[in-house]
Amino acid sequence: MYNPAMGQIPQLVVFCLIATAAAGPLGTPDRELTRLFTPLAAPPGTYVVYRSTEPIATLTERLRALDPAPAPGAWKPSRPEAHVAFGQEGSYDRARLARLFNGMRVTVVRGSLLQDGQRVAYTLVSPFPDAALSRIVEATMVIEFKIPLLE
Repeated sequence: MYNPAMGQIPQLVVFCLIATAAAGPLGTPDRELTRLFTPLAAPPGTYVVYRSTEPIATLTERLRALDPAPAPGAWKPSRPEAHVAFGQEGSYDRARLARLFNGMRVTVVRGSLLQDGQRVAYTLVSPFPDAALSRIVEATMVIEFKIPLLE
């Protein structure tokens, strides 16, 4: 189930062949963006960040179609400022990101799917910065975060 409180942490997606097969292609995995926008202490494979040329609305529709009972607020776009969208957990330079976006709002969509006995949380962000935080990329960044279910 979608947890609005999880919106406070970056929900970067973990690359998994099973999850990718269920959700379809999410884009190209990007190790540098994963390193920048995910917690450093996270176990390997917990988070993966993808770059996608697919518009955020199209990706959202595709993922939403796989969610038979979305929680309230799931898969709905919001327009936060960049510092809110990218959270506080990653190692990125917050001041540099703020200068780059200069108060500009980004589109963010959050939701999750149950896949192979675990919850996979997705955060879609558009536009997003390049890994050097030197330019804004007019595409979609997908953050996948795998959450094992308690038994």
